[in-house]
Amino acid sequence: MLRDAPRGDYRFLPGIDAFSSGTVAAPGHEIVHVTLAAPVPWRAGFTRIERHLREQLGEDNPIPWTNVAPVVAAPAEPSLYAFSYTAPGATPPPRRCARRRAS
Repeated sequence: MLRDAPRGDYRFLPGIDAFSSGTVAAPGHEIVHVTLAAPVPWRAGFTRIERHLREQLGEDNPIPWTNVAPVVAAPAEPSLYAFSYTAPGATPPPRRCARRRAS
């Protein structure tokens, strides 16, 4: 069952410790995905996240989460490549896929 994270403006499906099995934006919000042009050392990456969030959202803390552990072509040091956060906005409704009957 989805759980509310009201301070982060999203809902999540609990998973194993420290990880969720998925997230969805709360009504009136959207999940913004940011991908850096190239990986940066993780400390510098978090400095970039802070700067980006202050530019986009002011002093609010939308509790970002990150992707920091690539499996293929791993960098020489822990690096940050992408992150996501919630912001006011509209999430489009899910698209429905219809099956076609074989002729």
